[in-house]
Amino acid sequence: MVGSRRDFLRLAGLSVLALPLRGLRGAAAAGSNVNGESEMATQRFESQGSADLGGSFAVDPEWEAANQELIRSFVLPCHFGLDQARDVLKQDSRLVNARLYDFDEAGIEAASHMGRPDIAQFLLGSGAPYTVHCSVMLGHTEAARSFFDTDASQAARAGAHGIPMMFHAAISGSIPMVELLEQYGGGQDYDQALCGAAGWQHPQMIEWMLGRGADPNFISQKKTPLDWSMQRGENPEIIAILRRQGGRSAAELEEGVTQ
Repeated sequence: MVGSRRDFLRLAGLSVLALPLRGLRGAAAAGSNVNGESEMATQRFESQGSADLGGSFAVDPEWEAANQELIRSFVLPCHFGLDQARDVLKQDSRLVNARLYDFDEAGIEAASHMGRPDIAQFLLGSGAPYTVHCSVMLGHTEAARSFFDTDASQAARAGAHGIPMMFHAAISGSIPMVELLEQYGGGQDYDQALCGAAGWQHPQMIEWMLGRGADPNFISQKKTPLDWSMQRGENPEIIAILRRQGGRSAAELEEGVTQ
C-alpha cells in the first residue's frame, strides 16, 4: 500500500498532485491542514454535474466513510499503476466509485488528470462513471461536446485538485479537443496546459499552446515546460520547439542563462 501523499508523489513520477489540493474534506472536517496547505472549500465532484451523462459516483456513504484506508489503497494506484489498481479492486467492487476524502478524488478522476487511458478504460469497464474530464483526456470530442451542450461551463471546470480542464485536453494530444474547449468558453490556463503537453510529449500540442501565448518558462511544481518534457526522457523535437521560443530549464532561469 502507498502509505502517504509523499510516497505517492514519489511513485507517480509526473507529480501533478503537487498542485495545491482543493476540498480536502477529511482535513476540513478536523479543522486542520495537510502538509501546511490551506484549506479550500469546494463542492464534491459529482455535485458539479460532471458525471450526469455517464453514470454517477453512487456508493453507500457509511461504507465509504468506514473504508478510507482501503479506498486509499485503490485511488492512489489509479494514478500510475494498472496492475495494482486491478488487484485492489478485486477486494471490493464498490471501490470503483469510492472517493478518497483526503484528496476528494475517485479513481476515474485520478486516471484522467494523470493521462492514463489504460487505467481509465479499465475503470470504465469496471463500472466507473464516464466523466467529462475522462472524455476530454481520452480525446473523445463528440462525447465532450455532449457534456458541454448540456452545460457549457464544464469546458472551463477544473477537475480533481483544481487541475484545469485545458490541462486534461493538452495531455490527450488532441488538437480538435483543445479547439472544442475554446469553442465552449474553455480557452484559458494555457501556461499550465503547456506543462502538460510537454510532460506528455505532444509536439503539436506544445506548438498550439505556444501559439495561444503560453509562457515557455512558466513554473509549475518548480519545473518549466522544458523540465516537464525531460521526465519521460529527452525528446530532441520538443527541446528544439521550446528552445526556439526561449524555453529554459528552471536551473537555467535561476542561473540567469538567456540562451
